[in-house]
Amino acid sequence: MGIRETLRAAGQPQLTLVGWRIGGVLCAMHAALAADQRVRNLALLTTPVDTDGSLYAHWLRRDSYDVDAVTEGLPAMPGAWIDVANKMMKPVTNFWTTYRQLWDDVQKSSLSSTMKRWLRARRCRARRRTAARRGDGGHGNLPVGGHRISP
Repeated sequence: MGIRETLRAAGQPQLTLVGWRIGGVLCAMHAALAADQRVRNLALLTTPVDTDGSLYAHWLRRDSYDVDAVTEGLPAMPGAWIDVANKMMKPVTNFWTTYRQLWDDVQKSSLSSTMKRWLRARRCRARRRTAARRGDGGHGNLPVGGHRISP
C-alpha cells in the first residue's frame, strides 16, 4: 500500500527502493515477489542477502536459538532487541568507542559551542533545583548572568 500511495502522490509509474540492513532485505523480498513492474531501481546497503557463515546464521541456528519459544512469548520482536543484536556485532565500536571519544572531547575542551551552552544551561538548572530544595530560592547564592541574585 505504501508503494501504491507513493506512486499516486508522485504521479509516477515506477519508483526506486532503497533499503538498509533489514530494510534492504524487505525491499529485496518485495522486488522479487512483486508481480508488477513498479520498482525501477533497487539499492541495497549493508543488506545480508546471503547469511551463510555469518554471525547471524550462527545465532539463528536451531541448536542455538529456539524460534518457537521466542515467537510464542513475543509475537513481535522488540526493536530495541534487534538494535542491540546488531550493535553486538561490533561491541567495542558501538558501545565503547563512542563514549570514549565523547570523554576525550570533553577533556580536550573541543566540544562545539552548542554543546558547551547546553552543558552550562544544565549546570544552571541543577543549581536552581538545589537552591529550590534548600528553600532559600537562591537569593544571594545563585549566579545569573554573572551577577548574584539579591533579596
